[in-house]
Amino acid sequence: TTLLHVNRIIKKHFLQYFANIDINNFTLNDYVNWCIKLKEFNYTDSFYKNIQATIKDFFNYLQLIYGIENYALKFNISTGSNSKLRILNTWSIKEFNTFINHVDDPIYHALFSTMFFTGIRKGEALALRFSDLRGNYLSINKTITKEFFNGKRIILTPKTKNSIRKIRIDRKLRIELNNLRKHYNTKYSYFNDNFFLFGGTKPLATTTLDRKKQKYENKAKVKHIRIHDLRHSHATLLYNHNVDPKLIQERLGHADISTTLNIYVHTDTKQEKRLIRKINLLRL
Repeated sequence: TTLLHVNRIIKKHFLQYFANIDINNFTLNDYVNWCIKLKEFNYTDSFYKNIQATIKDFFNYLQLIYGIENYALKFNISTGSNSKLRILNTWSIKEFNTFINHVDDPIYHALFSTMFFTGIRKGEALALRFSDLRGNYLSINKTITKEFFNGKRIILTPKTKNSIRKIRIDRKLRIELNNLRKHYNTKYSYFNDNFFLFGGTKPLATTTLDRKKQKYENKAKVKHIRIHDLRHSHATLLYNHNVDPKLIQERLGHADISTTLNIYVHTDTKQEKRLIRKINLLRL
């Protein structure tokens, strides 16, 4: 997947601009103009840095093998204009219910509910098969990537050892997921446990998932959040209802509890008001 990712960045974001240029005649001015052009796409800060880092490695290779100057080390446009303060948005249970009540597709209804009430990652959710649903538990043991090989999405083990876990699900979600068996049986006239929970014979596309989420957000008139923010929302929901952070860490599959507390947990205004009330009482 790393090879495919690097290959795509070099072809899409670099070589298409210089396909007809002799690399031996490539100049610093060519590199600077490319940097300026890249900024026009308004990529996120992290993706822009990812492209820059990949191209630096590319120039390291050109310098080592062909003696081409490494312009990526000589000059680099700051990501300043794209840098934004990262604000992590979450949905409360009330906001999620408003959203989910407008989702009329049973597959997407089940998917969004699963992500909000379990906190699993998008890739983990899309890789789930019915064989991973056993009673009250979901077995998280694989993740689906954006990359394709031989026309199929690549499925790998999760990102860390701690990401391999079993998650207990609530009764309402268990019933909803099991009802998808009937949905696929009607759709395909057959069913087996190797079907993907969300998609049936093949997993849902991530781009379609993003479009669907935005469509239902607009219908529900709730604030826009990222797909990954459903994971933040789950962690925050549990934390604000006094669930032990250690349990939240295990549920999310984090190796370090500091990741759970520093990144995924956000206090709500009710907690802040309770805190002030305590301070007011202490000052009486």
